[in-house]
Amino acid sequence: DYSSSSSKYEGGCEYNRFKCVSDCTIRLTWHWTDREVYYSYDKTTGYSWAFQTISPTEARILGLADRADGVLKIPSSVSDNESGRTFAVVEIGSDYYSSEGESYKLSDLTAITAVVFPSSLRVVRSRAFDGCKSLETITWSTGLKEIEYWAFSNTALKEVILPDSLTDYCDLGAFSDCPELSKLVFQSRYVC
Repeated sequence: DYSSSSSKYEGGCEYNRFKCVSDCTIRLTWHWTDREVYYSYDKTTGYSWAFQTISPTEARILGLADRADGVLKIPSSVSDNESGRTFAVVEIGSDYYSSEGESYKLSDLTAITAVVFPSSLRVVRSRAFDGCKSLETITWSTGLKEIEYWAFSNTALKEVILPDSLTDYCDLGAFSDCPELSKLVFQSRYVC
């Protein structure tokens, strides 16, 4: 799974190659994809989602085994096709490749124009939608707490108004290299 740690250091400190010269927070996040990957077929959309469990009741979507264009609606839950167990979707991951080397990355979906997140979603991981060149609109989750680096970089977003639920972390590079982005609004106090 993943582990994340935030550590507050007073005064000057050094942690690996990060150096703090005053009061600071160092946030390190690691992602592992050596956990078993499951597939969930969504009868409504006809999509097959690749996901990992991150708790007995929660899942991280890793990618889509199909091509999509237009509006991409992320499901609020996924079910393991074999066992039938259902998990709430709380994270969107990044960079998943099948054992056959096929890419199921959401960032490969260059024809999607909009993304709709379920209310259960709390975290958008790094590079999740990086390179979705046609992505112009995002409907945010009311439960979103964290957006990692380059999550929406290299997209066609023009205006982003982040939800007030975003209180844990929003990387300043999450919307980098979006040449059409003219407005970015943070509605809450957040950690960056």
